[in-house]
Amino acid sequence: MNLSLYVEGAAESQSLKEWLMADEDIRRDIRWETPSPDPGKLGPASEILQLILDRADALTPTIIAVLVWLRSLRGSITVEVKNQKRSVKITSQRVRGISADRINELAREVRRSLDEE
Repeated sequence: MNLSLYVEGAAESQSLKEWLMADEDIRRDIRWETPSPDPGKLGPASEILQLILDRADALTPTIIAVLVWLRSLRGSITVEVKNQKRSVKITSQRVRGISADRINELAREVRRSLDEE
C-alpha cells in the first residue's frame, strides 16, 4: 500500500520521518520513496513523505505513530494522510491532550476513512 504524508514545512516533515524511523516495528514495515519535484522546482518536495507499507496491517500503527507525534507538538501543524483514493487531514490541535484510548479510536476512524470506496 502506498501512503503519502503531507506535512507543513520541511523541518516538521523531517521530524515526523525521524519519529517513524525510531519505532522498530514501523520501520520494519515501511519503505520510503523520494517524491517527485514540484512543477518548476529542482528538488523533491521535502514536506511530502511517501511510504510503501509492506503489510496492510501496518497502516493503523503508522497512523497511531503520526497521531502521537502530532500530540507531542506545540503550535498548529497539519498532516494530510493520503492513499491512492482518499485523504484525511489531522491537526495537532485536534489531538492535543487526548488519551491513548482516544488516539487508538481516532486511528481506526482515519483508517476507515482511507478504506472507504
